[in-house]
Amino acid sequence: MDGKSQGLLFAQGAFFVALIVVVVGQLVLTGTVFGRYLIALGTNEEEVRLSGIDPRPRSRLWSSLSAALSLGLLPSPIVHA
Repeated sequence: MDGKSQGLLFAQGAFFVALIVVVVGQLVLTGTVFGRYLIALGTNEEEVRLSGIDPRPRSRLWSSLSAALSLGLLPSPIVHA
């Protein structure tokens, strides 16, 4: 295989990995209580608090998870060659 076709195969693989990540993320956000809390927190944290849900633990968890992913502390499904 020449370099051009290898790049095309990698691009196709990366697309499918991204597609899987988007589908799984959507299922988590819409199909779990944790996901619904994240959507509510992102929409209006004050309303979440007024509805009787303490937003601090979930906000900390979401922030920690986001920071770990952005810093590369959690494994990434994409392998760089």
